[in-house]
Amino acid sequence: MDLIAHWDDLVEYYGDEISPYKDRLKVAGYQTHAILTCRWSPTENITFQNFDGDHAEDQILADRIWTADVPAALGSWTDQNPAPMVVTLAINRSPCDRCAGNLAHALHDLHNRFALRTPKQHFLLAMRGYYESQKFMQNGKYEETTVTTTGGLKLLKDAGWKLCVLLFDDESSVLEGNRRKLVRQRGLLQALRSL
Repeated sequence: MDLIAHWDDLVEYYGDEISPYKDRLKVAGYQTHAILTCRWSPTENITFQNFDGDHAEDQILADRIWTADVPAALGSWTDQNPAPMVVTLAINRSPCDRCAGNLAHALHDLHNRFALRTPKQHFLLAMRGYYESQKFMQNGKYEETTVTTTGGLKLLKDAGWKLCVLLFDDESSVLEGNRRKLVRQRGLLQALRSL
């Protein structure tokens, strides 16, 4: 499993239309920013949506891209297609436990509806940093919406999400031992390696 997704690779695959969202996704802060992209044919238009909010994952799962476009693509996909469909959720922080459960459940639902097609597709969850809410940071009390856990990441992986850290520019050297540190990205990468 590839544990790293490079922003430039996503732009190359999906097109420059997603470039304006780079700055929001680059900061693993307390507010969630995300892009949901779905490309099922090299000749068709790319569908993407930017989400902002406390829990962007809730908005993503209610959006037309997830509720209509992805199921329509799965319904029309056949084994004769030369390439699998790729759905990418790029997000500036890893999902909290509740959102991880919701994303896992949503992908399980697609598996149930399109049992022979969904396993042949790629559902990529590219996360910028490890999530801990301000509430958790202030009082240290765990609630399902305050922190990402290994259990939540395992739920996502078991559901079929390909989990990876979202990197920008020349940051891969940072994760490979350079003296500069990206603590949130390194912590998330270590968590993913442990699954």
